[in-house]
Amino acid sequence: MRMSYRDRTFCEGENVNLRRIQLKDAPLIRGWKLDPLVRRMALGPDARVSLASQRDDIERAVSSESELYLLIVLQKTHKPIGYVRINWLDECKRFAWLRFALGEERGKGYAKDATGVNSKKDSSRGRAGQGIRQGRLGRAHKASI
Repeated sequence: MRMSYRDRTFCEGENVNLRRIQLKDAPLIRGWKLDPLVRRMALGPDARVSLASQRDDIERAVSSESELYLLIVLQKTHKPIGYVRINWLDECKRFAWLRFALGEERGKGYAKDATGVNSKKDSSRGRAGQGIRQGRLGRAHKASI
């Protein structure tokens, strides 16, 4: 697995790259979070989603030592299709709350590839997702994989 700060790629999977979220991604994230499936699976029906709230969320996540917010990008086309978020639950970064959503290209295995990327060895940081284990997904979650 290769890591490049030049293009902000955090790490690579089989078919997707994960890159660090940027403030300019706020409109894209907002659009995905307004999608009915993403709202139902990740946010809840009463969640308020605005461009300003997404910008604030990105700024907070980027400056936090306990969060990692990454965009899922197709390798072949460089098209962003979703996001992965990791909230570390301990100071040693062994246990985490993993959140992810695909805003586009669902049902093609990209979310599985993206979440697998987080548990592979990263050449410069050791294990990016040490302690993260993929669990079984219910039927409702399979729509986003």
